[in-house]
Amino acid sequence: MPIKSAHLVPVALFDYQLFEPADRLPAFRDLTSDMYDIDAIGNRDEFKVRADGYRVDNLIFNTVSFSPSTFHRNTSHLQGDKQNFLVLEFMLEGRQLVTMNSGQIHMTKGTIYLRDWEQEFKSDTDYMRLHSVIIPRDRLKVSQYLNEQHPILSLSTNEASGELISKIWLHLLSQFSSTSVSDAKILTSDFLSMLDDLLGYNSTNKPNTSFDSMCHYILSRLHNEISASEICNHFHISRSSVYRAFESEGGIKRYITKERLRNCYLELRIADPSRTKVSDIFQSWGFYEASTFTRAFKRIYKTTPSAILQTQGNYDNASKSKSEIANKKLYSKYHNWFKEITGNNAS
Repeated sequence: MPIKSAHLVPVALFDYQLFEPADRLPAFRDLTSDMYDIDAIGNRDEFKVRADGYRVDNLIFNTVSFSPSTFHRNTSHLQGDKQNFLVLEFMLEGRQLVTMNSGQIHMTKGTIYLRDWEQEFKSDTDYMRLHSVIIPRDRLKVSQYLNEQHPILSLSTNEASGELISKIWLHLLSQFSSTSVSDAKILTSDFLSMLDDLLGYNSTNKPNTSFDSMCHYILSRLHNEISASEICNHFHISRSSVYRAFESEGGIKRYITKERLRNCYLELRIADPSRTKVSDIFQSWGFYEASTFTRAFKRIYKTTPSAILQTQGNYDNASKSKSEIANKKLYSKYHNWFKEITGNNAS
């Protein structure tokens, strides 16, 4: 028997085409005012954003595309309960340069990020398209590992764990339009449990000490300083055990350096050379001296970072396709969802 539409997962929408050009940015600011301040990069009347959302219990699943924009989350957004959530993001197109207390982080296509929204930040974006989930902090146990020093965990979809998360995430989104609310709650609960497992949380407080688990832990923290001591403390193992695990990689320091260089290479390949400097990228991945970085990069990739950045045709400024005009009631529903879940609803 078909499920009645009233029992399906609630859906909402924000479409810039519903508004006059001068009203688009103010309307989206009003929608997301508890999360951040947003401004257009360039002509404000040319600001475009399309957001499709599903609500499952106290989670909001979004698919969003932005024209170039700047975002700012400041102290006014951190009052009361407004900071008690995380945002999971899967970058589909474009890139963000995020400035936080720990420095600058480049968020790029093909990577999944779990971000701690208890922190202030600023970010600038090119055209950007992403999936995101707004998650109350208490729904993910891995939130205990996010703090001022480690505000973002990340996984590439080129890694097994990142690929698995992306496939299940995309499957969830494809099912929401025909799934009952009760079934969706079960599916999303399983999804969050999987995130905890793959991002490093273990409810027994005895993390899996396999080599793969240690690699996943390191890869999700490459933007920040990470040491053998930190790995020892997290996995409750000795320093000699850590060194032995990474012996085939030439040691743990060499493994971390290699993975940071790989991420620098991937970012350089898709970066816009008119807006990005080599130093912007290598500094965000923990390299501080240009000469040291360049020598290490050339040793692996047999060319210079500048040569990769300047390669023509790398930068993909994806087309901004138009969407059909939807009912403004869907925008009102979206507005209410954000107010409830980000902690500013009196009802």
